[in-house]
Amino acid sequence: MRLQKINRKLGSASLCAGAGAFLILPLSVGAQESVQRPLTGAATATSGTSRLTDRLPLGVGPTAWRVSAGAGLFFQDNYNLSPTNHEADLTISPQVHTSMLWPITEKNSLTLGLGIGYNFSLQNSARDSLTLTPDSGLSFNIYVGDFLINLHDRVSISANAFQDPTIAGNGGYSQLVNTLGVATSWNLNQARLKLGYDHTIYEALQSGNIGTGSGQSEVVSFSSAYTPSPTTAIGLETGMSINKLNNRGSYSSPYSDSVQYNVGPFYEAQITEHITFQAHAGYNFVIPQSGGTNAVQSAPGYYYGQIGINHRLNQYISYSLSGGRSTSLAVSASQTPLYFINWATSWAVLRSTTLSTTLQFNQGSQGTWGSTARGETFEQYVAGISLGHKVTRKLTGSVGYQAALRNSDQADRDYVNNMFNLNLQWQLW
Repeated sequence: MRLQKINRKLGSASLCAGAGAFLILPLSVGAQESVQRPLTGAATATSGTSRLTDRLPLGVGPTAWRVSAGAGLFFQDNYNLSPTNHEADLTISPQVHTSMLWPITEKNSLTLGLGIGYNFSLQNSARDSLTLTPDSGLSFNIYVGDFLINLHDRVSISANAFQDPTIAGNGGYSQLVNTLGVATSWNLNQARLKLGYDHTIYEALQSGNIGTGSGQSEVVSFSSAYTPSPTTAIGLETGMSINKLNNRGSYSSPYSDSVQYNVGPFYEAQITEHITFQAHAGYNFVIPQSGGTNAVQSAPGYYYGQIGINHRLNQYISYSLSGGRSTSLAVSASQTPLYFINWATSWAVLRSTTLSTTLQFNQGSQGTWGSTARGETFEQYVAGISLGHKVTRKLTGSVGYQAALRNSDQADRDYVNNMFNLNLQWQLW
């Protein structure tokens, strides 16, 4: 009976702090996205617990656990993401993932997620790297009257450079991101107020010829919403971030540190039982700070706008579609306006087998770097397909292919990269 209560709490833990947060992130390098979407941190910190609802978890004392282990084989024909002299790479990647829920009281709960792995390159041991999945971290939900307070500390290490469209010519780039913060939500009859603070440290672990990507950000966010129904919210969101770079390396930007403000409306609704929709828009004001090698006295602001839809067509097919314009702090330490479109479809056409397809488009421009002080405008296209199959009750496998194409007005920053992967995962508990 206690495990059944725990399992029900696992399903609701990720909903209480995440309501109203916009989770579609086109880039994962900087902290500017957090400014544009208040309380994204709280939602991300708790979303990992949703994995535990798949089946009854393992009970250890007052806690519930889920533990899995797996291994992957990953091949790419252009590791360095370069236009010429392609270098292939074959990687073996073992990984262990664990999730835990501790319902301290009937309402208050502590959750833990940790997904750790290591990439062993069979071509060059210098390419070996540690990985931490984005749902790694701690989250503590505290209810006080009508207030929900979420304390979170999340950490991730990304290792696939092609996932950041601003990177070219360096497949070994990886970055650690650690975010410590607090988010508060106050639900009234037909109103919802949210206030959040995040301190983010990002550190370049393997940068190659990219010497930046290390720094820290302080992000404060606030949103207020009118909720005419439990599934609809209309409101205004605003935020401020203070961004500081620890080093500038071989890249340079028109300015180093910056202070940013954003303000804009948003709309979120569950249109039908199977369709959800959200839209965010606004303006991002950028104020450069002194200290950069090419610091300037003023910088442009950027408008942002994003829409997203999730639709379950039937029991076999579901898809998500998002697009818009955002700004992010690129690894070159420059502000990067980015247009993006993301489409993903899941096809459950066979028993115990799922076919997934994805398409991504990114178009943007970023600041100057190096002694030649070049700017860049680029486009990136990514397409992927994967097939997953549940072999036994505890063993699942998948095979996939991805192709990434990048076009740039700088000839030495174009690339094509073909990637193949094979994965096996064993559910231990």
